[in-house]
Amino acid sequence: MGCAFVHMLFAMSATAGANGSGIWCAALATFGLSLQAFVGTNLQAPGMYRGLLRRWHTVLFWGIAFLSVLHVALNGAIALAAGNP
Repeated sequence: MGCAFVHMLFAMSATAGANGSGIWCAALATFGLSLQAFVGTNLQAPGMYRGLLRRWHTVLFWGIAFLSVLHVALNGAIALAAGNP
């Protein structure tokens, strides 16, 4: 979460030519990281709901991974060099 926040702070000055969809993917992935941290802390408590929380934790992981890859594909250096709007 800290690395994503630092990246966000330093990369915001270069968003003038960035793809808006890629920025939204990054914002949703950052929100997903916060949600995953919350779910992960609740997994440490004993209870019958741990199976459901473990499933949500895994789904969030794959969703964050997908959004992150999509963000890099839409706003990465290669996409920006190719003139991807």
